[in-house]
Formats: sequence, structure tokens, C-alpha cells
Amino acid sequence: MLAWNTQCIRFNASTFARRAIVNGLYIRSVNVHAEQEDPATSRDGQASRTLPHDRNSITISYAPIAMLHADELRYEVMLVGRDEHWRDNGYERSVSYIGLPPGRYTFEVRVRGNALASMATSIAFTIVPAFWQTWWFKVLGALCVSSMVFFLLRYILLLRYRHQIAALEREREIGAVRTRIARDIHDDIGSGLTRITMLSREMSSGGGEKDRLAGSIASASSELIGQLSEIVWTVDPKNDHAERFIAHVRDLLGRQFEELSAGLRTDLSIETGQEQRDIPPDIKRNVTLILKETVSNALKHAQAHTISVKLHISQRELLLNVQDDGRGFDVHSKTGGNGLGNLRKRSAAIGGTLEMESDAKGTRYTLRTHLPPPTFMRDP
Repeated sequence: MLAWNTQCIRFNASTFARRAIVNGLYIRSVNVHAEQEDPATSRDGQASRTLPHDRNSITISYAPIAMLHADELRYEVMLVGRDEHWRDNGYERSVSYIGLPPGRYTFEVRVRGNALASMATSIAFTIVPAFWQTWWFKVLGALCVSSMVFFLLRYILLLRYRHQIAALEREREIGAVRTRIARDIHDDIGSGLTRITMLSREMSSGGGEKDRLAGSIASASSELIGQLSEIVWTVDPKNDHAERFIAHVRDLLGRQFEELSAGLRTDLSIETGQEQRDIPPDIKRNVTLILKETVSNALKHAQAHTISVKLHISQRELLLNVQDDGRGFDVHSKTGGNGLGNLRKRSAAIGGTLEMESDAKGTRYTLRTHLPPPTFMRDP
């Protein structure tokens, strides 16, 4: 019988493996936004390309020049222009960069741990910035913003300056209005007091009829009180807005037609949003006096049966229209008790225009006056 002796032999399989022989690396493909492009190579062996700003995602594939055991190679990559150091890419043979900002880049790849130039390759590319990303556009934008800020500040200062000028003009106009009102007080109230004084002297001397004189004194006193009330109402700042002026005109017409047989038709309106705007005191007073005078003419001289009053206040204009169905008259006549000259003076005093038409159908007055830019008043 033959006996066989067995013996176990151990060995390391890696000792039988041959090292990969690498002759170099090369760029296989370049994909820009998942579209493959031909990596054209320059004379020095480096591929170069230019990409627009909206094609800034790139994938680069590379491969070794090796016949055997190429799968055992590890690689290191660096994107010059973004990375500061080499980074290990393992056994991967591709690398992707997403959303690169504009600039010049050079992609470099080498076999890990091998610094020989023959064991590396590279590709250069440039991402061109959009026009809004260029330095000249940024400088131009900064200049535009600076110019806008400059002109905006200048405009604000100009508005403030104009506001101050308008405030000074307003104070000057208010001063002129106060002067005119003081003159009216001197003329109207003074003449009324003089009349009362003379009637009182005549009554105390025993001349004339005492009852008639007493009635005249009472009438003159009532008229004087009414004039004084209107002047006080005109200069009171809380009555400056349009809504109160309309209410005052409505009350004035109600008192003027009280206990009269003549009919009254009114159309008093304010443009929407202008209810709280201010009406200058001189316009309030002169429009009120023109309205009283025209209505009084229709009642006393034209013997009208119906009088129509239309008053409309808008943002830029005040319109007053008074129309009656009474007897007409010659508007160009210099005689008569209609006070046409006084009406024209009052309309001219507020920069308005007064048109008068009269015929057999009646008389029509139309007053138009410009209103200053509105200032919205608040009740105290």
C-alpha cells in the first residue's frame, strides 16, 4: 500500500498581480448641460473652450493609457480657479461641476500619489459672464443708482423748498385777505354804525316818526350783525374746508328765501374726495357776496318766480351759476341798480371770470374761479 503525504502550502495572491503600467492620462469627453462636446486640444496638449454664462454645468470624463490593471488606479482632481488643493476622486473617472460662476478655470487630473507630468492631464475653459455680470455693467449700475439717489434727494429738497415758498405765499395771501377783510369791516360795519348813529340822533331830537325810526334802527342793526357774523365765519379756520362752505351757502339761501313766495332750486355739490379740501377765505367771502347780490337782483329787480343756484367745487375750480326767470336787462348798460360793476370787481379780486347773459327768458350769471392746490383740512 502506498501512503501519500499531504502538505498545505500558503501563498499571497497579490504577489502574483502585476502593477498597472500607465503611459499617461487623457480627457475622454466633456459634457456641458448633458450635451457632449468635442474636447479640441491645443498644440501644448491642453484643451481650451469658451462657455456662455447659462451653460455653466460641466462634466469631464478622463481615462488612463494602460493595457493592464487600469481599474486599480485612483485619481486626484483639482479645478484651478475654484479649488486650492487636490482632492481624492477615488476610482471614479469623471467629475461634475454645477453652477460655476463666470471666470477662467483649468481642470487637472493625475494618478494619485504620482506628480509626474506624464501621469496628469488638464483642460482649460472659460465661462463668459452675462452683460449684467461684467465689471462695466456693475460700474454703470452703480453710477445709475448714484445718479438716481442724487436726483431723488435733489427732487425732495426742491419739493421742500417749493413747500416753504408755498407756505410763505400762503401767509402773504392770508395777510392780504386779512387786509381786505379789515377794509370791509371798516367800510361795511362803519357805514352801518354811522347810519344807526344818525337815526338815533334823529329819533332823540324828536323829528320824524319814532316808530319808523325805531324800525330803521332795528333793521340796520340786524343787517350789521349779519355782516359781522359773515366776516367772523369767513376768517374762522375751521370753516375753510369745502364741506362747511357748501353748508354755509345752503343756510344762507334758506335764510334769504325765508317767507318769500319765489321758488328756489339748488344743486350744491363737491367732487368726490374733495370734501375736506380748503377754500381760501377771500374766495369764500367774495363768492358769498356775489351769490347774495345776484339772488337779491333776481328778487328785487327782475321779479323772478323761480331762481336756480348751482355750485360745484372740484379739485381745480369753483363754479357758481345763478339763473332766474324774471325780466331781463341790458348787461352793457351803465345805469340800473343791479350792481354789475361791483360783481365784476369781486370776481376779478379772486382771479375769476364772470359771464352775464340776460334776455326775455331771464338772467344767467356764471362765475368760474381757479382754486389753489388742495390742502385737506381737519376739524379741530
